[in-house]
Order: sequence, then C-alpha cells, then structure tokens
Amino acid sequence: MLWLCICFPRLPFDALSLNDSALAVVTLTHKRSRRILVSSKAAAHLQLTTGMDFATAATLCANLNAIDRNSRAEHKALERLAAWAYQWSSFVTLQLADPKSLTEHSMLWLEIAASFKLFGGHAALLKRIENELAALNYEYQLGVACTLEGAALMARAQRRVIADTPTVLRRHLSKLSINLLALPDSVIFELQRAGIRAIETFIDLPRDAVARRFGPNVNTYLDKLLGIAADPRPAFQLPKKYRARYELGAEIINTEALLFPLRRMLGELQGYLRAIDSGVQRFILHLKHRQGSTRIAIGFSVPERNAERFFSLGRERLERVVLPAPVIEIGLQADHFSLPTTLQSELFANAQQSTEQFQQVLDKLTARLGDEAVKGFSLLADHRPEAAWTASNPGAISPTPTVTAPRPLWLLAQPRRIDAPNTSLNEPERIESGWWDGGDMQRDYYFVRAANGSGCWIYCDHRNDWYLHGVCG
Repeated sequence: MLWLCICFPRLPFDALSLNDSALAVVTLTHKRSRRILVSSKAAAHLQLTTGMDFATAATLCANLNAIDRNSRAEHKALERLAAWAYQWSSFVTLQLADPKSLTEHSMLWLEIAASFKLFGGHAALLKRIENELAALNYEYQLGVACTLEGAALMARAQRRVIADTPTVLRRHLSKLSINLLALPDSVIFELQRAGIRAIETFIDLPRDAVARRFGPNVNTYLDKLLGIAADPRPAFQLPKKYRARYELGAEIINTEALLFPLRRMLGELQGYLRAIDSGVQRFILHLKHRQGSTRIAIGFSVPERNAERFFSLGRERLERVVLPAPVIEIGLQADHFSLPTTLQSELFANAQQSTEQFQQVLDKLTARLGDEAVKGFSLLADHRPEAAWTASNPGAISPTPTVTAPRPLWLLAQPRRIDAPNTSLNEPERIESGWWDGGDMQRDYYFVRAANGSGCWIYCDHRNDWYLHGVCG
C-alpha cells in the first residue's frame, strides 16, 4: 500500500470561510491563557503567530478580530473533504486535531497505489489533487509513504518524496527533527534534554530502554511509523444523502459575500458526485438566520456534476434573493442522484454539444426567471388527447407512451366544428374513455390532407358531428 496524507494546518480558519485579507485570528484557551491558533494572512504579516498570547497581539493590532475555535465546524469540513477525496481512492480515513492542541493538525489519508493506473501515474494523480485543493481554497501539505504515520510525518515536514518502502522511508526520516514526531510534548522535551535532535538518533535507541523511559505507547508509534507493526484505521463511510453546513465566522448581510463559501461547497459536492459516479438534477441551499431560514431550490434539465455549472446557476439565484436578515450559516442538501449525461459516441458529438448548449440556456433561464416561468411537457398515461400531457419542469421523465397511433404535436385549444370530409378515410383510431371522471368521450380519429397540403387530425363523435382537433406539417 501507498498512502497520501493531506494535512490541513489552517483548517480552524478555513472551516469558517473567513476572509484572509481581514485582520482576524482564531483563538483557543491554552493553559488558562487565550492564544492565537491560526492567523489570517493579513494578520500574519504583522507577526501574529501561533501560540502568541491574544492580549499581546491585541496591543500590536487594535482592530484585530478574534473568533473562538469551532471544533464542530472543523469536523464537518474534514468529513466533507473525506467524501470529496473518494473520487481519487477506494479507501479514505481521517483524523481530527485535538481541539485543545495548538500544534496538532487535522489530516486525511488516501490509499493511492491502486489509483495510479486510472489517473496516469502518481505525478498526474498528485497534480490533479493539488489543483482541486487549490480550487477549494484550502491550505494543505502533502506527504506520501508506505505507512500512514510515515505519510503524516512527510506532510508535516513538507517533504515531496515518494517513500514507497520502509527502507526508503527510514532514509528520508533520518535527518528530520524529532519535533515532527506525533508524540506528546513531554516526550519531545525529554528527548531534547537528553541531546537527541534527529529522528535517526531516536529510532536507533534500544527499544527496551525507550519503553522503560517513556512507556510502551512510544514504541508502538515507532513500529507503526516504520512499517514494523500494522496500523488499521476505520474507513470513512460515504453518506447516502449529501448534507453540507458552513457555520460562517461573521453575520453576512449581502448575498455577494456568500459566493466564496458557495463555490467551495459546490466543489466539494462535485467530488462527492464523482466518488459515487452520479449526477444531481436538483439541490437545495439553506441560508440560516438567527430566526428562520431562506430556502433556494436549484434545478437542472438533466443530471449534472459540474461545479462551475452549479456555481453559475447558484449565483444567478442568489443575486435575486433579498435577505430578510443576516446569514449565519449556509447549507446544501441533495437527496436524489442519477447518472449524468455523457457523450456516448463521437458520431453524435455535434448533436450532443448542441443539446448541452440548449440545456445550459434552459437552466440559466430557469435560474433567472424562476421554476414556474419555464416549463416543458410530459406525457400522461391517458388515451384522451386533452388529458395525455401536462406542463412539467424541464427534463422531467415521462412514462412510456400508452398510445402507438400517430398524433400531431399541435392540438387546438378547443376542437373546431367542420363539415364532414368528402375524401376517402383510412382506418380510425377509436377512443372511448373517461366515463369514470366525467370526461366521457367516444370518438373516431382520422388523418386527412388539407388543400394546402398540411395534415389535419379530425374526429367524428357519437353524434356524427365532425371536428378538427390538431394539425401537423
């Protein structure tokens, strides 16, 4: 096996969709003191770093905005990323950072050896993963190794190597600092007091002496790190229905400010849909206020899983929403999935492209004008022409037609009385139906050709009266 570890050093900040250009920090209480956990990039330029006392930081920057760490938001973000990551791997596991730690980071692991052939090798796979992480706007560090703990250590060290065997891994570990080991601070402190600085020196110590000094857990960790002991982890389970919630770090009073978390949210949805090899024809956005919420339904004429198309229609809808109150949370809900439309043959490439362009225009019109303003037609299981169709949302699936006889697409709003035809007629389509709902009819339908060459659909009722009901080319 070969593991890719994705480490998220700024997840406490990223999970709240905060603005990096603002003077803001995420803080936690550490040893009875409020400390900076993560700074915005603007605050970092002022040398406001992890571990700094917030009172000291506030004296350096009077306009500094502090937000308490939100472990729940971090957990939800990591789970969304785990679902997103399944598009690259068949096994994903995660580890949430200790909410009381200033230095521990949340991480994902993906088993990637089985994916190399599918994605064109390890370099191509890693490049695609990095491109999508950048598009989601998460800060990350990557590490690749033959053990989970080895991959995590490589990610913390930001070493871009492929440590695919225990021998190669040990060689790359040798010169790294013991500060990178996932061991308690007390153990690291004792090792430093003993003059041990490099991992190589530490792993060469007699194991029985290490166990006596630090307890058996340290040796267990080293064995997992070096591939000597197994390191089983539970796989993250993909949800059957998709739910995403973003707790915003501030109250949002205009919809434009929601576009940043919306783009990230829809990028994560795209990854989930790829993972389950499906598309979605409808999803719901929930804008939560302190009292109540605003619900926005976004639909497509055909199943989709393209984040840019999701975002384009989502932005159209948001631009037309008047917020009744500030937004404190944005959520996404998708319950029903189906196969997306794909190109089946190059033979029909032009027709496929035209169809997709039409569908995109249709979806944009629906987003701009509303669901009730754009309608299509669907068949109903009824022999009566007037009752055989209904207005429906574009892309709605019709039942299999129960009528095999040809019928015109254009029906008159009301049948028009005509004289009996003076030409020979073909075999009629006889319709006797509707007695159960008050719409009883007994008609014989015929196709005839008018003097101008157009086709006319006429019928004779049970009183021998003749009517024109439809026309065709």
